[in-house]
Order: sequence, then C-alpha cells, then structure tokens
Amino acid sequence: LSYYNEYKSYLRGMIHKKWRVVPCNEDDFKKQNDDLTKSCVYFCHRVPVVLQDGPTCGIAALTSVLIALDPRRDLLSTANHVLHRAVELGVSYKGEVLSVDYMSQICTSLSLSNSVVELGSMKQYEVVNLLQDSVLLLIYDKDKNNEPTVKYNGERAHWLLVTGFCYIPRKTNTNLIQRTRSQSQQSIGVNNFYKAQKSSDDGSLFVFAQHGRSKHRRLWSWEVVLESNRNIRKVKPGTWVIPDDVHLHTADKAVRIPILTRTL
Repeated sequence: LSYYNEYKSYLRGMIHKKWRVVPCNEDDFKKQNDDLTKSCVYFCHRVPVVLQDGPTCGIAALTSVLIALDPRRDLLSTANHVLHRAVELGVSYKGEVLSVDYMSQICTSLSLSNSVVELGSMKQYEVVNLLQDSVLLLIYDKDKNNEPTVKYNGERAHWLLVTGFCYIPRKTNTNLIQRTRSQSQQSIGVNNFYKAQKSSDDGSLFVFAQHGRSKHRRLWSWEVVLESNRNIRKVKPGTWVIPDDVHLHTADKAVRIPILTRTL
C-alpha cells in the first residue's frame, strides 16, 4: 500500500512498553456481586485484557482473543503482527479499525474462524447461545468514564469485547439457577434454563465487557450497549481509513469468534 512505508517506523514505535496484558481474575465477579450471583445465571470466558496504546482499541481486543486461544503467544509480537496485518490489508492507517467488516477481514487473514452477525433481531436467549461458545467484538460510543453512551454520535467510538453474560429472570427460580450453574461449568445447562424463558424473554440481560482503556471487566446492560452501538454515525476527524457509511458498517453488527476457555 502506498502509505504503508510512510508509517512503517510509526507502527514499530506503537508496540512498546505501554502495552500490557491483565490476566482475568475469576474471583473478581463473585466477590463484587455476591448477592447478584444468588439470583442470576452467568457464564464468562476467561479472556485477558490487553491495554491499548494509541488508537488501537480494536487491535488490542483482537490480541486479547488470540492470547486467550493460545496463552503461549507473546503479547508484543502478537499485537505487532495484528497491527501490521490491518495496515497491509488497507483497513487501518495507524491502528484504528472503523468497521465490523474490516475487523472480520483481519481475523480471516490471521486464519481465525469468525463471522459477522446481525444483532438487531436477536432475542436474549439467542445472544446467550452465542456467548456460550464465542466472544463478540463490536463498536460502541464511549463516555468519559468508558461506559456506553449516545452523547457523541460515534466521535468516541471504541471497540468492546463481550466475553459472557449474566441473566436475571423476572421471577427467580433458585433451584433452577443453582442446577443450571453447576451444569454450565461443562458449557451445558444454560439452554435448558432458557427454554423456560424463551416464550417471554422478559428478564434482564447483562454482558461481561472489557476494552483496551481499562484493566477491569465490566457488567453492562445489553440493551444499553446496543443503543450505544446503534448511535455510531460519524467518527472523530483524523487520518483514518473510514468506510463510506460508518453507521452501516457498525450498527447492529458484531464479529463472532468461537472460543473455548475456562469459565467463571
């Protein structure tokens, strides 16, 4: 690409000591949400957080997945490889990735199984089914505290990695929840729970969310995340590779990556 050589030295400088990987602590959620875990069904893949450097939130999120799939990978060399591949493909200028389709192209070029999924028509139980064996990469508009917002119309667009779910039914069935949780350790049982909820689908669905600006995993309302995702209509001015219509390339879309890891 014409601009690749121009930025080659810049790219080399981006992968340095500021990149950090934060291991997933499986006890954090249980300790911080003791009361909640007694009345919900939850499931989460153990994916480390990679903290970004520069406009590389998507690169950092994808690097997290690659390290989760193979913990023997070196952080810096993996992040460097992903970053250079994005630039070589012409879908990034200096680390930004502003399209779900662009992210899927990067995954495919790395021989990483993936698919672009449409989120708009999905029921809660369908999201849960996806997250039992996969993670989701999607773009949202972040507030100053990194939480989802609709304030900026995409000028603070940020990549989010969804690694699991927490479902709170409207009517709590403690026995069913306990039985489901014990089964879900073998990645089964959640479907049985959802058969009872499928007809109404009126509980509260939250997702485990992590991104390159914080070492902490968050639990955010899936509805709020989707609302933020659908509000991406423009991007902050800069030297970026921008698709013709940012909204069409981000709204109600995510990259699904199959993954099997230890769970909470």
